[in-house]
Order: sequence, then structure tokens, then C-alpha cells
Amino acid sequence: MTLEMTFTPPVQVAQINAMMGGEIRVLLVEDDPEAAELDKILLTNTDDGSFRVEWCPNLITAMIKLAEPDSWDVVLLDLGLPELNGYKTFRAVQMVAPRPIPVVILTSDETKLTRDLTVGYGSYEREPGRAHPVAYLTKRNLTEGELRRALRKAAAFGRADRWKGPFTEQ
Repeated sequence: MTLEMTFTPPVQVAQINAMMGGEIRVLLVEDDPEAAELDKILLTNTDDGSFRVEWCPNLITAMIKLAEPDSWDVVLLDLGLPELNGYKTFRAVQMVAPRPIPVVILTSDETKLTRDLTVGYGSYEREPGRAHPVAYLTKRNLTEGELRRALRKAAAFGRADRWKGPFTEQ
């Protein structure tokens, strides 16, 4: 068994943060307070201050916050919320965002069907100008590094009009 590890060198992380204008504004949509607190700790427990996280405990609150123009760089979205579940949660976020905003899915739902429906509906080629998932992460065995890299990539992708860099989609 071979274990492959990829990482972003510290110099490159600092360079990306500088090019992106400092902090990455993350709207965390998670109904479990303990999971939300853990995610916030994973993202903000550093000296570089690269993430500013605001937590929304439900989809309704998140939709209100998403209606504010240019407030967020990326949405960190749990698909299992009280109001909606699965790909429908993503579709609700997609419909309310006033501009295309990258979405990183962070869910316990590991089913192929949910993943395919969510990523398929968010296909950037299908619906230009709409929100799109940049990563589909599952909560089981997620590392701090994976979460940070996914959010950095998503934020860079969302700001691609200002900066073309190594994390833009191919």
C-alpha cells in the first residue's frame, strides 16, 4: 500500500494569501454546533489569520447572508440540514447567491448518488454564472490540511478574474 501525500509549501501558501488580499471569508453552514466549532478551530487556529469564518446554524440564515453582495469568498456547506437534505441544499445556495460563489461541500453523506447529483448540478460548464462546488469532502477522516487546501483552492477559483494561479480549475 502506497500513501501519497500532497501539500502546499508554506512559501506558496503565504504567496497565495498575499495575492488574494489576505483573509479568506468563509460562510460555514452547519447545523451541528460541535461540528461547526471544530471546523472553526481547524480554520482559525493559526498565526497567519488566513481564514475568517462565520457560522450559520441553518439554511435560512445562510441564504439571508448569501444575499449580501461580495460578503463571502467561499461557502463551506453541510448537505444534511434540517430544512433540506442532499443536493437540494446545494441547489438552494446556488439559487440565492447574487454572484457565482465557490462551494466546498463538507458532509457525512458518502453515497455516490448524492455526490453525483450535487457535483452534476453544480457543473460550471452547464450553468456559467452560478455557484458551483469546487470540492466534495466527507467528514470521516478529513484532515485540517485537506480542509484548508480545499477552501484556498475554492477562494482562488472564485477570484480567478483577479488572479490566475496554480489553483484555478483546468
